[in-house]
Amino acid sequence: MIVIYNMFIEYIRISYHRLIWVLLFACVFFVGFFVVTKNRNRKDLVLKVVFSLACSFIFVMTLFSRRVAEYEISLIPFLSYYKAYKLNNSELWLQIIMNIAMYIPIGFALPGCFARMNKLWKVLALVLICSIGIEVIQYIFRIGYSEVDDVIDNMFGTLIGYSLYVIFERCCRKLKKES
Repeated sequence: MIVIYNMFIEYIRISYHRLIWVLLFACVFFVGFFVVTKNRNRKDLVLKVVFSLACSFIFVMTLFSRRVAEYEISLIPFLSYYKAYKLNNSELWLQIIMNIAMYIPIGFALPGCFARMNKLWKVLALVLICSIGIEVIQYIFRIGYSEVDDVIDNMFGTLIGYSLYVIFERCCRKLKKES
C-alpha cells in the first residue's frame, strides 16, 4: 500500500503542471453548467463546482496527458485486475484505483447538478456513453490504451459516488426534518 501511495504522490508531481489546464476547463464547464441549469442555491453551486472540476480533470488527464502510443486495445473484462494481481504490479493497481476515484465525484455531483439525472440508471448510462467515447478517442488518436476495464472502473467509481450522494441527500433531509 505504501508503494502505491508513493507512486501516486510521484504521479501528482508529474501532473502538477496540468493544474492550470484543469482549472481553465473547469471554469468553462462551470459557466456552461451554470447557464444550462436553473438551480442557484448554495448546495447546487457547490455541486456544480465539484462536477466541473471532476469533468475537467478527467478531460485533461485522459485526453491531454498521455503520449502518442501504438494502437492497443483490450476488450477482455478484468484483464488488468488479473495482471495486477498475478504480477503483483503496483502501477497497475494505482491505475485501477485512479480510474475508479476519478469518477466518484461525477457520480456524487451529477444527480445534484441536473434534475433529470435523478435515477441511478440514467447516471450510469451517461457515464457509460462518455467512458466508451473516451476509450474510442484514445484508440483513434493513439493516446493511452483503450481498455474495457477502464470503462468498468469508471462505472464502479460512478456507482460509489452515486451511493454517497444518496446517503448525503438522506442525511440532509433528516437534518431538515429535525430543525
